[in-house]
Formats: sequence, structure tokens, C-alpha cells
Amino acid sequence: MSNFSKSAVRTIVPLAVGYVVALAAKAGWHIKSTDVTLYLGPVISAVYYLIVRFVEEKVPAAGVLLGVPSKPQYAVKAAVETAVAEAAPVVEEAVKAEINKIATPTKAPAAKKAAPVKKAAATKSTTAAKKATK
Repeated sequence: MSNFSKSAVRTIVPLAVGYVVALAAKAGWHIKSTDVTLYLGPVISAVYYLIVRFVEEKVPAAGVLLGVPSKPQYAVKAAVETAVAEAAPVVEEAVKAEINKIATPTKAPAAKKAAPVKKAAATKSTTAAKKATK
């Protein structure tokens, strides 16, 4: 069974259980059907799902109560976990290097003054360039 199918079944089964239990409660307690649909069904579904998931962590076979005995396995999650594990030492070293840069102040080099540009020289070269192009 594909991961999509597993996740769909594990979502739909608690909804169906919640709805059926809510209908049974309606029959015994004379609850309005709008209350069953809007409030009781979703609450029972959520509680059922959470209880089964909690039990499934301790007893994996309990997953059958969600319609499929095994959880979906997502390849992306495994790939991300591997990438994070491989990148962690590199990131740690980079962070340490940046902290060391911040922790040890250095003197900034003195700013050099630029030589003043002479207007006359710039004008002469511009005039010469204009004559050469004519």
C-alpha cells in the first residue's frame, strides 16, 4: 500500500468511527443531528485518533485500529534528517568562527585619503579626446 493510501485510510477511519459513535450517542441521548455533525463527531474523532496514536507508540500493532497497521514512511523526512546530520558539524564550525570574530575585536585600518583630482587636467584630457574623435 502506498504512503498516500496509508495516510488517507489513517485519516478517514477515525472520522468514520467518530461519526458512528456520535450517531449512537444521538440515539441514546436524543441529541440534535446538527450538534452531532458539528460538535460531537469531530471531537470523538480527534480523541479516538489521539488515543490510538498514543497506544500505537507503545504497541505498534494497535495501528490496525486506524485502518492500517503501519505508519506511512516519507522519504523526504529521511533525506532532511540525513542532510541536517551531515550539515550540523559544518554549521557548528561556522558559528564558532563567527563568534570568535565578534569576541576578538580588531582595529580597523586607517582610511587612506584619495589624491585630489585636478580639474584642469581632467578638462584637457576630455578636450583632447573630443578632438581625436572628430
